[in-house]
Amino acid sequence: MTVTSMDGHMDMGKHYRYGPDGSIRALNTSVPFFEDQDENKLRLCPTCRGSLRDTCRYGRIVRRTLLDESTKKFINWSNKELGALSIELNTLDRSLVASLNDLQLQQLAAPTDIRLTTASLGESLSRAARTLFLASRYKHIFALRSRIHAFVRQVSEEEQPFRRVWDFCQDARRRRQTNASSFELDDSVLQTKGRLAATSLGLRCDLAIVSDLVAIVKNKAPATMVRSLEIELADVRQRATGLLQDAENSRRYVYVAEGHLFLARCAAIERTTASDTASAGLRADVLLHVELVKNLCNEYPGSTRGLMGEAEEVLKLLKDPFYNVVTSEERLAVMQAMVREVGATGHWYYCVNGHPFTVGECGGPMQESKCPECDAPVGGQNHLAAEGVRHAGDLEAEFRELSVG
Repeated sequence: MTVTSMDGHMDMGKHYRYGPDGSIRALNTSVPFFEDQDENKLRLCPTCRGSLRDTCRYGRIVRRTLLDESTKKFINWSNKELGALSIELNTLDRSLVASLNDLQLQQLAAPTDIRLTTASLGESLSRAARTLFLASRYKHIFALRSRIHAFVRQVSEEEQPFRRVWDFCQDARRRRQTNASSFELDDSVLQTKGRLAATSLGLRCDLAIVSDLVAIVKNKAPATMVRSLEIELADVRQRATGLLQDAENSRRYVYVAEGHLFLARCAAIERTTASDTASAGLRADVLLHVELVKNLCNEYPGSTRGLMGEAEEVLKLLKDPFYNVVTSEERLAVMQAMVREVGATGHWYYCVNGHPFTVGECGGPMQESKCPECDAPVGGQNHLAAEGVRHAGDLEAEFRELSVG
């Protein structure tokens, strides 16, 4: 086999630019793994079927393919974990709501003050639970909260395969005192959905605990037990605002809507202890954010499925400050589908923006719909996919290797 035929086998022209004399002059921009999954597979030596990873001429192509494969596994693992955590949180949240009416508080030795105003919400929640002898009530959801926050770190951009390799390369360049400014990471290869979804789940968990605790203090604790309650959810507001902004940048409108929902819930909860003047401003905040959620639900009905109902639930907090907002049945169905679809029998596709979705039954698209992430056209007619939709055979192969408990 000649160098020319080997170059053709490795599709070198897709990765490098050649000069008139046939020599390699520059790198081409790498194609994301979801753009051409049938061609972008790990290629072996056609003669001996051995690996070409250590062959200098083709090493870069092989290593890029391995990074793509690692990223696919990262996406599949994070989707599986996210679905399981979402369902567990919903179960614990509903359990807290169901057990609230029958709850009996243990008498305190002396009246106390409850403050949810520290920079670290987790510390203030834990302190309040211990003070009111509610540690056993929140034992399981506190443990879940820790797991969710650990999951947020695990799916952050810094932990993804491309970013970790880039960090290793930057460290090596610094050690060798090489100019590192010429080596930039293309952010398009980093996956944002996992972090956005995990951040949203963490906010849901925190607000579930806060809502339950405030309801207990206001409805179950007499003045002889709790003298005052202060609430200032700066930590939650900051994370919700960050979620909203990052989601807008990545065109994941479901998390934009959820960010507004969380900010509305923060304002409604803080309103329970605010002065009359501050209460009016917080009420206006609730109405503003709920209106923005409704607008997003109307504009992107596919990706925001289930959130219109939650927006209506948040409005009930203005009439009943201690009304418990839980995940809607429709939204819960989406979460359960996320877990089931890992082992689905249909086929997976990518929309024009690279977001994955699945088609059930025989796996061939028979009707047009909207992408569950960005509302781009998906599906198709008569087993023909819509324009820009690509078959995700790579994800199907990875999903078959996963088992869902």
